[in-house]
Amino acid sequence: MNAPSPGTRGFESRLLWQMPFVFGQARSALLTSAAATVAVAALFHPVTPPAVILPWLFACLALIGVRLALVERHRRGAADISVAGALIFLVTTFLSGVAWGAVPLVFPPPGSPAHVTLAVLCTGGMVAGSVLAFTASIELTLAFMLPSLLPVTITAMSGRHESLGPDLGIAIALFLSYSIVACVHLNRTLERERALATEAAALLSRLEDERRRITDLNRRLAADLDRHRRTTQEIRAARDRAEKLSTLDGLTGIANRRQFDSAIGAEWSRGLRQSSILALAMIDIDFFKDYNDMHGHQAGDACLQAVAGVIAEHARRPGDLAARYGGEEFVLLLPGTKIGDAVLVAEMIRRRIAALAIAHPGSQCAPVITASVGVAALVPRRESSSEHLVELADAALYRAKRAGRHRVEVAAAAP
Repeated sequence: MNAPSPGTRGFESRLLWQMPFVFGQARSALLTSAAATVAVAALFHPVTPPAVILPWLFACLALIGVRLALVERHRRGAADISVAGALIFLVTTFLSGVAWGAVPLVFPPPGSPAHVTLAVLCTGGMVAGSVLAFTASIELTLAFMLPSLLPVTITAMSGRHESLGPDLGIAIALFLSYSIVACVHLNRTLERERALATEAAALLSRLEDERRRITDLNRRLAADLDRHRRTTQEIRAARDRAEKLSTLDGLTGIANRRQFDSAIGAEWSRGLRQSSILALAMIDIDFFKDYNDMHGHQAGDACLQAVAGVIAEHARRPGDLAARYGGEEFVLLLPGTKIGDAVLVAEMIRRRIAALAIAHPGSQCAPVITASVGVAALVPRRESSSEHLVELADAALYRAKRAGRHRVEVAAAAP
């Protein structure tokens, strides 16, 4: 088979996109056409020989049946519309037009203008129906319209038919022209609508692509935000751990000097606002250097940890703070504690440290590890500072050491 020419390919392409629109309304039009065919055959049967009208009837119904089969096959989704199917539909439409074009010429009896006019009206009605049924395809409309009306128009205007006059030929020609103009107008309107539908479909496709792109971006953004949130939480947790570690003594696990300085400053400010008393105990392990030199650093570290545990046991209230002040020296901050109560706590700590029974042969005050404690308490004043409380407790500790160690000394009584 030879390849189709470019013009043929363009015609076939145009016919293919028109056919779905045609098939969408062709079923009812073809069924109506079948009914009209039978009605016309019945109408002209009394005046037309059966040898003429019956073949015409069967031919028209057969042509309608072929087209109905194509329409039904497409409606049921059995197959897409092919070029061959579209061409068969076009050819059978043309042949139907030829059959209807014969009606005004062969059905009416000679010398019966009334029957001729009736036949022309029947054919014209079919042509008018084809304009509506085949609006989507000007090719199909012309394929039915021209063979239906052109022969009778030419015959009438030529004066060769005794029942067809030039006046009727002119009327048919005007009707044919109007039908063609209407067909072209409707077809152009449909073309514009198709173009708009194509543009709308393309726009919707672009919008859908954009929606998918935005959805993907939102998904990525949500994932990035989730990662950022997790990273932020990890950073915050790491910072909190670092801050916590920075406020704890690495060896004993209790508060370090930094946290003690911050806490005593905060409690001093609270005492200024509330005029509440603030107590401090300073604890020093007796002869710890001798113990460390004799038993080694590992034993010294274990001793410091044990003593820190005892002191931490007595920091029982929310504001209480046990801290390692430096080396073998510890502090216990007791907000809202009177001097007598602070001394009782200090005495319990001193006894509990001795009760650990950590052997210390090198001690000059006892055979075990002991501690000296200095206690001070006062109500904060604006003209003073927290350093004054530390100095008082340190001075009391110094007196405890001078007095023989393993004892509690008091710097001042609470007001």
